[in-house]
Amino acid sequence: NVVRGELRFDPTSGRFVQVITLTNSTSAASIAGPISLVFDYLTPSCSIDNLSGATTLVEPTGSAYINADVPGALAPGASVSVAVVFADGYRLPIAYSTRVLAGSNAR
Repeated sequence: NVVRGELRFDPTSGRFVQVITLTNSTSAASIAGPISLVFDYLTPSCSIDNLSGATTLVEPTGSAYINADVPGALAPGASVSVAVVFADGYRLPIAYSTRVLAGSNAR
């Protein structure tokens, strides 16, 4: 389960910040890490300052992702939050789709 928090503008940095919470609500088993939150179809004028990388093998390629800070695995019912820092010099509406990739496979 992916829940997006409010998108807030930080006037000091000129960046937008959003906290996104990932919850293991669909599995009776732990989800093995690393757990990556992927941002597909991000507004073209926008980038993610704190990205961990970009997808190269899993379509659509070139999508930014952030690895959640999960030591080992995400237990059933457990949650982890990811703070995302968006840069958008044009200050256009920030839009994207999310997906979650887990395990040690290449992204």
